[in-house]
Amino acid sequence: MRTMLMIISLAAIMLAGCEQESVQPTPKPVQEKGNSAALVEKALENGLKFLFSGQKEDGSIVTNEPGAEQAVLGATSLAVNGAARAPENIRKKYEKQIAKGCEFILTKMMSDGSFQGTEGLPTYTTAIALMALHNSDAVKYAEKIKKAQDYLVSAQYFSDVNPEDVNYGGWTYGKTEMGQGKPANLSTTHFALMALKESNCKDEEAFKRAVIYLQRSQNNSETNDAKGWKVLSDGGFIYGPGMTRADSNKKGLSDAEGNVYYPSYASMTYAGFKSLLYANLPKDDPRVTAALSWIKNNYNLDKNTGMGYRAEEKGKMEKQGIYYYYNAFARAMDAWGEKEIEDGSGAKHDWASELCAKIMEKQAEDGSWVNLQDRWHEGLKSIVTGYCIDALNTCVPWLEK
Repeated sequence: MRTMLMIISLAAIMLAGCEQESVQPTPKPVQEKGNSAALVEKALENGLKFLFSGQKEDGSIVTNEPGAEQAVLGATSLAVNGAARAPENIRKKYEKQIAKGCEFILTKMMSDGSFQGTEGLPTYTTAIALMALHNSDAVKYAEKIKKAQDYLVSAQYFSDVNPEDVNYGGWTYGKTEMGQGKPANLSTTHFALMALKESNCKDEEAFKRAVIYLQRSQNNSETNDAKGWKVLSDGGFIYGPGMTRADSNKKGLSDAEGNVYYPSYASMTYAGFKSLLYANLPKDDPRVTAALSWIKNNYNLDKNTGMGYRAEEKGKMEKQGIYYYYNAFARAMDAWGEKEIEDGSGAKHDWASELCAKIMEKQAEDGSWVNLQDRWHEGLKSIVTGYCIDALNTCVPWLEK
């Protein structure tokens, strides 16, 4: 968000949105609470029912809310991917809708292999579309999947880029923006890596290059060789080393000596952590262990820890991007591969169970989710519901049956 974010439709979510709270009424939560596999699957079904109730004849998904028409490709890809990744008993109910959604997604494929809709941000939209097609039918869409993978690799900063450049190995919003010199950022980078990893991309060099960018986005003074700012040592991640934008969480702070530094925050730290694992670094790699240390010391599902780090922002921005954070959290813990995580005080957490309970308590009666602190398009039910479905799908295998 500083970005799973920014996002996108997924793409839509990453667009810079308003920082004030939305005027939407607070959604009435469902009555049943819990985190058992059965209750989580019920929440998944309700969420998918909400999304696919907005599916049009052409297969696209547009929810009936202002601004939704600007995120159709992203929202459709999120919904299709959510249904395709759902437990088999749920997926079977949506096979026809999945197929229709894929037909629409394919109409948005460009000759260069990217997927582009009205929301722009082709790195995001291509990544989400790629995962949707792969998880729907990897054999049927094999040719399109390979073409999308090739586009994402070609959109990585590396060709004609000095390896010393802070953008090297990362992704920005798309090839057009790359040509304009727009800096890479960790949000687009982790979406690209997630899509390449999930679709079984065989280009190992792309993952190796990404590690260079990832370590330069990490507050780990022992491994980060980025120049121009003071690298902290807490192991967390920032939006990226090429900071140029002026919105609140992309501006640095200054220490007593005038050195500029950037505090770590949750959504980017989980995004960076999982990306290191997706890039096949071992668990004992110092970059991985440093990130895990930040996660343990800042374990919290009530806020996007680190958002609004300036004095005037304290307590005002911590819920911004929180669903993007939940999605990154689920994917990161799944990639880590352990059922429990121990926080800084020594308490052990069944992360999947706790995350599901937190997400489910926020689900509205119509099956949707929405963030009343609307930023990065988290005021759109289609985007936020897609994030939650993906997170719950990721958690289900870790729950007790």
